[in-house]
Amino acid sequence: MRISDTSNICVYLVEGDDDEAALTQQCDLKRPDVPLVQSSKILNIIEGHLGKYLRLIRRGRSPIKKYVDGQTIVLVVKFAQGASHRQIANFLKEKRDKLSEYVQCIFLIFDCDAPAEQCSKFNDVSSLLECEEYRPCCSMSARYGLCYKIRILALAPKLENTPLCNCICCSKC
Repeated sequence: MRISDTSNICVYLVEGDDDEAALTQQCDLKRPDVPLVQSSKILNIIEGHLGKYLRLIRRGRSPIKKYVDGQTIVLVVKFAQGASHRQIANFLKEKRDKLSEYVQCIFLIFDCDAPAEQCSKFNDVSSLLECEEYRPCCSMSARYGLCYKIRILALAPKLENTPLCNCICCSKC
Protein backbone atom coordinates (compact mmCIF):
# COMPACT_ATOMS: atom_id res chain seq x y z
CA MET A 1 0.00 0.00 0.00
CA ARG A 2 1.37 3.39 -0.98
CA ILE A 3 0.48 6.95 -0.02
CA SER A 4 -1.75 7.22 -3.08
CA ASP A 5 -3.94 4.44 -1.63
CA THR A 6 -4.88 6.42 1.46
CA SER A 7 -5.02 9.92 2.91
CA ASN A 8 -1.92 12.09 2.89
CA ILE A 9 0.25 11.43 5.93
CA CYS A 10 2.76 13.76 7.54
CA VAL A 11 5.32 12.84 10.25
CA TYR A 12 6.81 15.35 12.69
CA LEU A 13 9.66 14.57 15.05
CA VAL A 14 9.61 17.21 17.80
CA GLU A 15 11.74 17.74 20.87
CA GLY A 16 9.19 18.66 23.52
CA ASP A 17 5.56 18.78 24.61
CA ASP A 18 5.60 22.57 24.26
CA ASP A 19 6.61 22.24 20.60
CA GLU A 20 3.91 19.65 20.03
CA ALA A 21 1.30 22.00 21.51
CA ALA A 22 2.57 24.93 19.44
CA LEU A 23 2.62 22.80 16.30
CA THR A 24 -1.00 21.79 16.76
CA GLN A 25 -1.93 25.44 17.31
CA GLN A 26 0.13 26.87 14.41
CA CYS A 27 -1.20 24.33 11.90
CA ASP A 28 -4.69 24.08 13.42
CA LEU A 29 -4.37 20.32 13.93
CA LYS A 30 -7.26 18.47 15.57
CA ARG A 31 -7.55 15.10 17.27
CA PRO A 32 -9.56 12.75 15.02
CA ASP A 33 -13.27 12.54 15.87
CA VAL A 34 -13.41 8.90 14.81
CA PRO A 35 -10.76 6.16 14.80
CA LEU A 36 -8.59 6.15 11.69
CA VAL A 37 -9.71 2.62 10.79
CA GLN A 38 -9.18 2.85 7.02
CA SER A 39 -5.59 3.97 7.53
CA SER A 40 -4.72 1.80 10.55
CA LYS A 41 -2.75 -0.76 8.51
CA ILE A 42 -0.54 1.86 6.91
CA LEU A 43 -0.15 3.74 10.23
CA ASN A 44 1.07 0.50 11.85
CA ILE A 45 3.64 0.09 9.07
CA ILE A 46 4.88 3.66 9.62
CA GLU A 47 5.08 3.14 13.40
CA GLY A 48 7.09 -0.03 12.75
CA HIS A 49 9.59 1.95 10.66
CA LEU A 50 9.88 4.59 13.39
CA GLY A 51 10.72 1.88 15.94
CA LYS A 52 12.68 3.20 18.91
CA TYR A 53 11.65 6.80 18.25
CA LEU A 54 8.07 6.12 19.32
CA ARG A 55 6.80 8.62 21.86
CA LEU A 56 8.23 7.84 25.31
CA ILE A 57 6.27 8.45 28.48
CA ARG A 58 6.80 7.49 32.15
CA ARG A 59 4.72 4.31 31.94
CA GLY A 60 6.55 3.03 28.88
CA ARG A 61 5.82 3.38 25.20
CA SER A 62 2.66 4.98 23.99
CA PRO A 63 1.33 5.18 20.45
CA ILE A 64 2.41 8.08 18.31
CA LYS A 65 0.07 11.05 18.71
CA LYS A 66 -2.32 11.27 15.78
CA TYR A 67 -3.97 14.45 14.50
CA VAL A 68 -5.87 15.44 11.37
CA ASP A 69 -5.67 18.48 9.14
CA GLY A 70 -8.42 18.21 6.54
CA GLN A 71 -7.63 15.04 4.56
CA THR A 72 -4.12 14.79 6.02
CA ILE A 73 -3.22 12.51 8.92
CA VAL A 74 -0.47 14.01 11.06
CA LEU A 75 1.75 11.85 13.27
CA VAL A 76 3.74 13.59 16.00
CA VAL A 77 6.69 11.76 17.55
CA LYS A 78 8.42 13.30 20.55
CA PHE A 79 12.10 12.52 20.99
CA ALA A 80 14.01 13.02 24.23
CA GLN A 81 15.42 16.50 24.76
CA GLY A 82 18.77 14.94 25.63
CA ALA A 83 18.80 12.88 22.44
CA SER A 84 21.70 13.36 20.08
CA HIS A 85 20.60 15.33 17.03
CA ARG A 86 23.20 13.42 15.00
CA GLN A 87 21.69 10.10 16.09
CA ILE A 88 18.22 11.24 15.06
CA ALA A 89 19.52 12.57 11.72
CA ASN A 90 21.31 9.27 11.00
CA PHE A 91 18.15 7.35 11.93
CA LEU A 92 16.08 9.46 9.51
CA LYS A 93 18.72 9.16 6.79
CA GLU A 94 18.49 5.38 7.09
CA LYS A 95 14.66 5.30 7.16
CA ARG A 96 13.67 8.14 4.81
CA ASP A 97 13.30 6.02 1.68
CA LYS A 98 11.05 3.49 3.43
CA LEU A 99 9.02 6.20 5.17
CA SER A 100 8.60 8.27 2.01
CA GLU A 101 6.74 5.36 0.39
CA TYR A 102 3.94 6.04 2.88
CA VAL A 103 4.19 9.67 3.96
CA GLN A 104 3.84 12.96 2.13
CA CYS A 105 6.24 14.86 4.36
CA ILE A 106 8.77 14.26 7.15
CA PHE A 107 9.71 17.17 9.42
CA LEU A 108 12.44 17.26 12.06
CA ILE A 109 11.96 20.21 14.42
CA PHE A 110 14.55 21.32 16.97
CA ASP A 111 13.62 23.22 20.09
CA CYS A 112 16.61 25.55 20.28
CA ASP A 113 16.75 28.37 22.79
CA ALA A 114 19.96 30.07 21.72
CA PRO A 115 20.98 31.16 18.20
CA ALA A 116 24.43 29.55 18.52
CA GLU A 117 22.86 26.22 19.49
CA GLN A 118 20.36 26.54 16.65
CA CYS A 119 23.07 27.12 14.05
CA SER A 120 25.21 24.28 15.34
CA LYS A 121 22.42 21.68 15.32
CA PHE A 122 21.07 22.91 12.02
CA ASN A 123 24.47 22.85 10.31
CA ASP A 124 25.28 19.36 11.65
CA VAL A 125 21.94 17.90 10.60
CA SER A 126 22.05 19.71 7.24
CA SER A 127 25.35 18.10 6.35
CA LEU A 128 24.27 14.64 7.55
CA LEU A 129 21.02 14.77 5.57
CA GLU A 130 22.55 16.44 2.48
CA CYS A 131 20.30 19.49 2.60
CA GLU A 132 20.07 22.30 0.14
CA GLU A 133 20.82 25.85 1.23
CA TYR A 134 18.57 26.94 4.08
CA ARG A 135 15.86 29.54 3.85
CA PRO A 136 14.64 31.92 6.55
CA CYS A 137 11.21 31.07 7.85
CA CYS A 138 8.78 31.92 10.64
CA SER A 139 9.22 35.69 10.50
CA MET A 140 12.99 35.28 10.06
CA SER A 141 13.40 33.58 13.46
CA ALA A 142 14.14 30.10 12.15
CA ARG A 143 16.21 28.18 9.66
CA TYR A 144 14.34 25.93 7.29
CA GLY A 145 16.14 23.32 5.23
CA LEU A 146 14.96 21.15 2.37
CA CYS A 147 16.78 17.86 2.40
CA TYR A 148 16.36 14.72 0.36
CA LYS A 149 12.84 13.58 1.44
CA ILE A 150 13.06 15.43 4.80
CA ARG A 151 12.50 19.02 5.94
CA ILE A 152 14.26 20.40 8.98
CA LEU A 153 13.44 23.43 11.04
CA ALA A 154 15.65 24.93 13.72
CA LEU A 155 13.94 27.54 15.84
CA ALA A 156 15.22 30.39 17.95
CA PRO A 157 13.25 31.39 19.98
CA LYS A 158 10.99 28.44 20.72
CA LEU A 159 8.21 27.59 18.32
CA GLU A 160 5.47 28.63 20.70
CA ASN A 161 6.84 32.19 20.75
CA THR A 162 7.13 32.45 16.97
CA PRO A 163 4.27 34.15 15.11
CA LEU A 164 3.04 33.03 11.70
CA CYS A 165 5.16 29.93 11.41
CA ASN A 166 3.03 28.20 8.79
CA CYS A 167 6.04 27.02 6.76
CA ILE A 168 6.12 24.05 9.14
CA CYS A 169 2.59 22.90 8.29
CA CYS A 170 1.84 19.81 6.18
CA SER A 171 -0.13 21.95 3.78
CA LYS A 172 3.19 23.51 2.70
CA CYS A 173 4.65 20.15 1.60
